[in-house]
Amino acid sequence: MDNSRDQLSGCDMIVRHVILWSFICGISAVPSFLWGLEDFSVSAMLLGVIIFAAALSLISMSGRFRNFLERPFLRRTFRAGFVMRLLTSAIVPLGVMVDLWPGLLATNVVQTAYQVIGIQFEESGFLATLLITLLQGFNLNVLVLVVIFLLWLPQRLFLTWQPPSQSQCKSCGYELQTDHLPPGHRCPECGSDKGAGRADSSFIDRISAGRFAFLMTAMVIGVAVLQLTSSVFAGYI
Repeated sequence: MDNSRDQLSGCDMIVRHVILWSFICGISAVPSFLWGLEDFSVSAMLLGVIIFAAALSLISMSGRFRNFLERPFLRRTFRAGFVMRLLTSAIVPLGVMVDLWPGLLATNVVQTAYQVIGIQFEESGFLATLLITLLQGFNLNVLVLVVIFLLWLPQRLFLTWQPPSQSQCKSCGYELQTDHLPPGHRCPECGSDKGAGRADSSFIDRISAGRFAFLMTAMVIGVAVLQLTSSVFAGYI
């Protein structure tokens, strides 16, 4: 029974991370789609977005990455960096400007590689578009990481780090100290018997399915309204 519960929890975690990163990658790709819709293969661009969403989902679920985020100020700085990326993409004219140079760089690199190999380059071809999409996505993620580093560095230098509470339920993050529970007692929130310590899972994994659905719905509606409004004012629609 416990094994099946763990498997269901694992499946639920995978679904949540795939949904979250599909949303982030999809929104981030909108400016590039507007920029290259007429000149590139749409199916290849979609495949590139799917590959990035899958890769980022796997990375975000890995134990090494979670341990990495436990370092001072990193978790909240990563969130801030990707929120900035989403907002940049949601304001379509700004997103197009940000995506333009990484896209041009990716196109030139792929075109040069084709010439070196001796293959005729057609940017509208499926393989060429896929390679350009992947390279552009890589360039943009490097740019996001640079922004994250620039946001993190002043915090590390000038702020005092307060480690997360060690009295949380390791499964759901519920604060056990307030209930004065004896060691080994099950968590009153989720029923886990893992005991107290730093929560193993992220916020996305801990919230209920209903709250997760509400959060994703609110994000989709908010970003869609912002993108539609900015597109109308910029003349894209």
